[in-house]
Amino acid sequence: MVFVRYQYNLEINEDLLFCETLSETTKGIDIFKKVNDFFIINELDWTKCVGVCKDGAAAMTGRISGFKAEVMKVSPDIRFVHCIIHREHLTFRKIGCELNSIMNDVVSMVNFVKTRALNSRLFKILCEDMGSNHNTLLFHTDVRWLSRGKVLKRVIEQSDELRIFLRDIKPDLSALLSNEKWMCLTSYLADFFDKVNELNLSLQGKSTNILILTSKLQAFKQKLSSWLNAFKNGDSSMFTSLHDFLTVNELSMTTSVSSIITDHLSSVLKFLSEYFPNLNKNNEDDWVNKPFSISLKYDHISWAAKEQLIEIREDSTLETEFNEKELTEFWLRRQQEYPVISKAALLILIPFASTYLCETAFSQLQIIKNKHRSCISQQSLESNLRISVSNITPDINMLCENMQAQPSH
Repeated sequence: MVFVRYQYNLEINEDLLFCETLSETTKGIDIFKKVNDFFIINELDWTKCVGVCKDGAAAMTGRISGFKAEVMKVSPDIRFVHCIIHREHLTFRKIGCELNSIMNDVVSMVNFVKTRALNSRLFKILCEDMGSNHNTLLFHTDVRWLSRGKVLKRVIEQSDELRIFLRDIKPDLSALLSNEKWMCLTSYLADFFDKVNELNLSLQGKSTNILILTSKLQAFKQKLSSWLNAFKNGDSSMFTSLHDFLTVNELSMTTSVSSIITDHLSSVLKFLSEYFPNLNKNNEDDWVNKPFSISLKYDHISWAAKEQLIEIREDSTLETEFNEKELTEFWLRRQQEYPVISKAALLILIPFASTYLCETAFSQLQIIKNKHRSCISQQSLESNLRISVSNITPDINMLCENMQAQPSH
């Protein structure tokens, strides 16, 4: 499944390029052949491709025989980007032994209730009798980005109901919901992954670029540092569920709980630096976002581009237009007057920074290709998928005019 982003009529459009099945092996060379054959048939030139966004699969990233290696042979100037959302997910996946044990306990509680129809019904009745805001728990699954945060939040919100329900049939799990240390750490995990979910949702969406997503990650890293420093000084108010639990029960933070949380926040900062090594550095592409800033350095761009950027910076009318229009639209409108610097800016803004469109398309694909349509042909599958994910509004009248009517006999 391949999506494309391109310029058309002073706009950046993104749409499904094609969808093909790999009939045999799924190696990097197989993926490249599919894409290359499509390019040849449709007379597309690899030199027109400026960037490729991929996940971390070995078939895509291999330097010798992967898709990246094959593409670099035909067009070495293409810029490859590892999906930012995928890297963000990898950053927060590891939580340490103690917190992972708590996560396993939460999953055990949820599974005990949710996997048994009778337990689900009884728990629903109990929640309704107690006047709960929710009457069911949520399943956890690793493949869904927002799963952990939602599951933990629901368990914290229904901790009283869950403790009463498990008291006689699962006393060991019920005891955990009365354990102060366990509840503190679970509340912290619920708050932490709730914040991670907010970050993840902000990274999703169409028409994003590397500058937008990188700025959100930089902001989150600064928040992490602030949380860590504040927590070391005894301030837990940034984690609302944890803070409320301590306040309501008139408890103070124990040394063991504080140590586990600070270690986790420190490790997250470490992983964030490993998966996003350039977050600590000054972004050399900031001039695209701030072309009128005189404090930025432009040493890495050519003199022709630098001179045109100086001309733009000294034009007050352009500064007014920059503040009123979208960033991409502003640079698209500069192509005729300032072709060098606008091209450099668009080479940064146009390429995808995440595989979000592919993920949403796979969700549509699951709906289209279900057990009731298992014999759907490849051509029909791609046509149905294109209609589902495309932003282009079809011209129904024109389509009807080109079709022969089938009158009744």
